[in-house]
Amino acid sequence: FICGLPLQTVESVRASLTTLLRMKPDRVNYLPYVHVPWIKPSQRQYTEADLPDATLRRELYLLGREKLAAAGYVEIGFDQFALPSDPLAQSREAGRLTRSFMGFAPAPVDALIGLGVSAIGDTPGAYAQNEKNLQRYEARVVAGELPLQRGHVLDAEDRAIRGLLTDLLASRAATLPEPVRQSDWWPPVRQELEKFAADGLVELSEAQIQVTALGRAFLARIGITLDRRLRESLAS
Repeated sequence: FICGLPLQTVESVRASLTTLLRMKPDRVNYLPYVHVPWIKPSQRQYTEADLPDATLRRELYLLGREKLAAAGYVEIGFDQFALPSDPLAQSREAGRLTRSFMGFAPAPVDALIGLGVSAIGDTPGAYAQNEKNLQRYEARVVAGELPLQRGHVLDAEDRAIRGLLTDLLASRAATLPEPVRQSDWWPPVRQELEKFAADGLVELSEAQIQVTALGRAFLARIGITLDRRLRESLAS
């Protein structure tokens, strides 16, 4: 379900939500519309003037979130909702929920192997992405090579941060390891997290952090705050 589409109104979204909830799907992705006509030329058929403004977009999103909660849906995070009987909701309740490049899953896996052009693989020690060009991908496969275009080997701090994110996504209290708390990048991150705590989005102590029920709507933003690599790239 996309909110913030051209010409959408509160009334039209409310009517669509009524139809959606009558069908009662197990899972709902309630996603904000992203206007990128330079990537999707078909979006040039309308202009920014046809799009709901920021205030209306926020109202539309909150309307959907409110209606889904009232209908009994559990907020999984990243704009995803599920009925309590769904495996994602059950695993979140049990603290087993995990997330990879493919989205949420009800249980963690040791490795995710990306097959095909541009696919991303995720292992305990590294991330890797396949060739994005079909001809190069095929040539390297035929030559018996791993068709990897780029990747990143995780150091100890990367793995610690990934563990924090995994725990937070699973609704567990994430313990902050001593090396993380002693690192140079942690003080500014903690300052940002304290702002989230003041807004009731996280619960923060000296050695633990946990996302609140309200904070699950902001999982992506909280995760970005913990992304050491992103902070370093922006600083450079």
